[in-house]
Amino acid sequence: MNFFTRAGFLAVLFLALLASSSALAADDKKDTTEHRIVILTLDMDSTVKESNVNVIKSLVGLLSTLRQNDDVYLSTMDSPETYYGPFRAENQSFSSFSSALDMVIALHKKNTAVDVAGSVSEAYNLLGVENAPEGSTLYIVGSGEVPADGDYMAKYMDPLSEMFAERKWEISGLTPPDASESMITLLDRISSKTGS
Repeated sequence: MNFFTRAGFLAVLFLALLASSSALAADDKKDTTEHRIVILTLDMDSTVKESNVNVIKSLVGLLSTLRQNDDVYLSTMDSPETYYGPFRAENQSFSSFSSALDMVIALHKKNTAVDVAGSVSEAYNLLGVENAPEGSTLYIVGSGEVPADGDYMAKYMDPLSEMFAERKWEISGLTPPDASESMITLLDRISSKTGS
């Protein structure tokens, strides 16, 4: 059963990435010679299980293939202001992204705070500073407990996701099989507001 869970999760990740990249290719306004920016933000408690780490590494491999020539950054939800990168997807130096991911996982302390709002806000700031073109994407991988009540969403998350949508940047939320219901609810809501 565990094999099927992982296989299903990988299939969902692949389809999400494929759908977002095909949507990018279909929109003439998003065809650009500019390098889009991709940010992968991790809830580090998602990396406790080896199976989740393998799925995250598979996601990184898919990003390097499907988001060719984009600039990829890595950040964590326990330290959203710290970025590793940029790494150029589909470039020989992209292997250093995997090294950065391994280092971040090795340095992880268990049960750290998950700051989704801070992570989304910092990602928005980075995309703005880098003058990111349309189609740039924030991928959030999370599993921990987060506030997901209506007041929190309306006050913090909805305005942030609407700011992304105005710039035609996307947020895609990805959750491993052991994700909390609150994380699933939150990521579903903010992803849907940006059209992902």
